[in-house]
Amino acid sequence: MKKLLIILLFLPMYGLGQDQKNIIKIKPTSLLLGDFSLSLEREIINRHSITVGIPLYFKRDIAKMTLVKLLSPSLLPNASKSDIDDILDDAEGIGYFGGYGFVLKYKFYLNMNAEALTGFYISPEYYFRKFNINIDASISDLEDIYYNDNSPLNLPQNNYELKGDIRFNTISFNFGHQWIRDWFSIDTHIGLAHFSLNYDFEEESGSYENDDDDSELIWLPRIGLNIGFAL
Repeated sequence: MKKLLIILLFLPMYGLGQDQKNIIKIKPTSLLLGDFSLSLEREIINRHSITVGIPLYFKRDIAKMTLVKLLSPSLLPNASKSDIDDILDDAEGIGYFGGYGFVLKYKFYLNMNAEALTGFYISPEYYFRKFNINIDASISDLEDIYYNDNSPLNLPQNNYELKGDIRFNTISFNFGHQWIRDWFSIDTHIGLAHFSLNYDFEEESGSYENDDDDSELIWLPRIGLNIGFAL
């Protein structure tokens, strides 16, 4: 029994001295949004691998975020492009957004005769993300936005502050395929994910104060794409 426990404890290290494949991966969709998601997949035994990842959401000005710029036309349907640009320019320096995450994934490859870490696979995955939001706007900042055409704000009477965080715990069950040519790899998958959303905000404007702490659970489909460097 003791021997079995020792084998299991050192199983993830099996292959450190062997000619096993490792793949360092990045998520291109995250790069488009200004984030950086880096992960390492390592074969532990034949047809089995473990992936560990650390997504980083660097602190940035909310008004300059690519996602905010993409969503602004739908949030302000009556505003022209120049109006939206003016509103976002006036909103610079008011709020900041950042965060971090952790990914742990196990893969079982279905093809017995395929090259290591290639072919179709099934994979349970755990994904944790935490985002921090901090908004600190003076009356003058808000008035600059208010006096823009088609502004979403009412005439401000007080400074506005909001601090809080949003946490995602995601468990997904995926079916995917990984392709490797020389050093280059492409990993795609589809699956079903259970999202657990928790948020905690403190909001203040003049004498108004509000603490909002809640959670939501939801099942959603999930797709993914990673490109990597096989070592």
